[in-house]
Amino acid sequence: MSSTVINDLLENLIPLVVLACEKVISEADERHLIETNTPDRSFNPINRLASFLMRNNPKYMHYSALSPYHYSMKSLLNTKKVQVLKVYGEEETSLRTILKQRQDERNQQRDSHQQEEERRKNALKTLFHDWNVPERGWIQTKLVSLRIRNRKTREIG
Repeated sequence: MSSTVINDLLENLIPLVVLACEKVISEADERHLIETNTPDRSFNPINRLASFLMRNNPKYMHYSALSPYHYSMKSLLNTKKVQVLKVYGEEETSLRTILKQRQDERNQQRDSHQQEEERRKNALKTLFHDWNVPERGWIQTKLVSLRIRNRKTREIG
């Protein structure tokens, strides 16, 4: 996730969801549903959570900045945002380090492969100097005459 998405989650979504979960749990505790194993059909925690989130949507609340919860969540958010972004930044830095190492390894392999290929070309050029065809594509007359002589000596011998 990008840092803007993390900031948006920390500023807008997480405080509201935490408050909503606290309200649902406190309501379940008031009804003594936490200690019992029998379900209460009149209490649906998902519906309670959804209704709280819809009623307290920060987009439509203009007085939310005045609430003590909002003030405490804002101060908590500022401290946690620094910690989350620090961890995220360290993780991103370590990933970049790993990527840089892999890229360096690939570059070293490519360089060593090119050096080996160049070494082989030079070795072939020195071994078969007489057989090297110039860039123009012409075969040297010296090679043709040597080949003709070799053929004549075989035919005679």
